[in-house]
Amino acid sequence: MLKFTSPYTGHKMDAAITRNLYVDGERLYVGMYTFDPADGFWEAWCDITVNLPDEPVTDENCGYVDVNNAPYLPRFLEDNGLAEWTGKYGYSGFCQYPEFRFNIDRLDEHLIALPF
Repeated sequence: MLKFTSPYTGHKMDAAITRNLYVDGERLYVGMYTFDPADGFWEAWCDITVNLPDEPVTDENCGYVDVNNAPYLPRFLEDNGLAEWTGKYGYSGFCQYPEFRFNIDRLDEHLIALPF
């Protein structure tokens, strides 16, 4: 089980991953769910990746990480062996998003089964 500490409240929570493809069917989507024992249920925490269809990705296991909305994600991904930075960036508007290569096997160890 992944462990995640909220950067906003300091609460320690279990975390799980959801993985799919964006609607275009070509780009990797990764999201994160958290379970706070005080709440007693899993809930969507954030989209880890952001879809930048006009920006090339290095390979099918790569995606741009949404540091605009969740600047703590790169450290979480690297500390848990989920992904590593490729050294590239993608751009949208005034935002710069780092490209990460995801360790698919490691992601799959932490997948959450969604009821829909």
